[in-house]
Amino acid sequence: MATIANATVKKYDGTTDVVYTAVKGAAGDRDTALWRNEAFNAIQGNRPVFAITSRSSGNGKQRIVEPRLMMPELVTDSTTGITSVRMKDVASAAFTINTDLTDSTHQECVAQFLNLCSSAAVRATIISGYSPT
Repeated sequence: MATIANATVKKYDGTTDVVYTAVKGAAGDRDTALWRNEAFNAIQGNRPVFAITSRSSGNGKQRIVEPRLMMPELVTDSTTGITSVRMKDVASAAFTINTDLTDSTHQECVAQFLNLCSSAAVRATIISGYSPT
């Protein structure tokens, strides 16, 4: 079981670091571990949030892990100077980890999935919102 810690990732430009600060670890199944990009905005509700929830499947033979990122787009009212969330992108996934498989199979599946998601082709597909033709 992983221990919550700050996570540093690259922005879209590929060079700038973004730190997601560990806010709270999960207390157990179905509880959420939470990270927040504290530097994004002074107002807590205007910051990107990354969360992971995990649980056992109904038959207990699988673990279901669901990561989710909420990325707000901010706008500032030119007359009042108040910044607010205009809308949000949400990215999520669901991993079903079969407890009867070997650790090496789990490790390979996760590595290849995440590497595929960060590949240029998949990244472009998600950004455009359309499957490749």
